Amino acid sequence: MMIRPILVVLFIVSQNLVNAEDNRMEYFAISPHIIVEKGTPVSGSVFDYFNNFVSPRLSHPIRWGNKETPLARIMIMLREGEIPFIPFLLKKPEREKYLHYTHKPYLMTKPAILVRADFPLKKIENLNDLKNAKLAFFQHGAIPPAMIKAGITIERVAGSDARQRMMTMLKYERIDAIFDYQVLSLKFLKKQLKYSNGRVLPLPLPEIGIHFVASKKAVSKERFSELEEALLAAPPYKEFVNHYIENYQP
Repeated sequence: MMIRPILVVLFIVSQNLVNAEDNRMEYFAISPHIIVEKGTPVSGSVFDYFNNFVSPRLSHPIRWGNKETPLARIMIMLREGEIPFIPFLLKKPEREKYLHYTHKPYLMTKPAILVRADFPLKKIENLNDLKNAKLAFFQHGAIPPAMIKAGITIERVAGSDARQRMMTMLKYERIDAIFDYQVLSLKFLKKQLKYSNGRVLPLPLPEIGIHFVASKKAVSKERFSELEEALLAAPPYKEFVNHYIENYQP
């Protein structure tokens, strides 16, 4: 009479063991790292980089999620242990409570803005220079404290097509600039959407590091170490992404 419950328990345990070895990588779209079509990853520098240089070094290959997930939802899923990995994230003290971070970032980049050709400034010397400007950024993206302190106006844009919508807003002068933590993302956006008139201006803010992360609830420290070692053994990502942007054809 006890055989069926025991079999059910064994089945659940075996499924959990399989899931524990499932290197499922969830993601949110951010060019040039992850480029999606109809919510599915089709290309991108991180997509190609992990597939070519990281996954082959692992005991269990990376399996990309079937569809893009909004960042706000991803953060909840990581905290609850519903997903194991995402390929990149900014490091913040409050996130370290529930996330494994690689010891070193695999990319350092500079915050910047993308402006129209008629933007009055050629260089941003001080954040106060942007007090009268209207910037746009992702709805759930964290704003650098220094920009908040400077009283800069930032319009939040939601949706999976947020970048394209921000570009439209810029072209039609509804905003003065698009903000991003990564100068290279804005350079790529210019090329991707064929906006040759735009200019990318680095901001007087410190460089920021992009880390590979995993949920502490879903991934053991030992398992995370294997992925970190594979990442360290791979070629430098900065060289790879710069080459990717240079050779990208819209």
